[in-house]
Amino acid sequence: MKFLSRAGCTGDGEGGCFVSKRAHFRPSQLPDVVKAFIAEKYQGLAAAYPNP
Repeated sequence: MKFLSRAGCTGDGEGGCFVSKRAHFRPSQLPDVVKAFIAEKYQGLAAAYPNP
């Protein structure tokens, strides 16, 4: 979920992640509860996300 946030991934690995086994994809829709979690924990959804 952090990949979808304004905070983004904060590592020095591939894709900015610190764990190579993490997936980076953008689902076409997110449930409201997931949007709320990302807003609370990770400074909101990334500007590039298609469904803010």
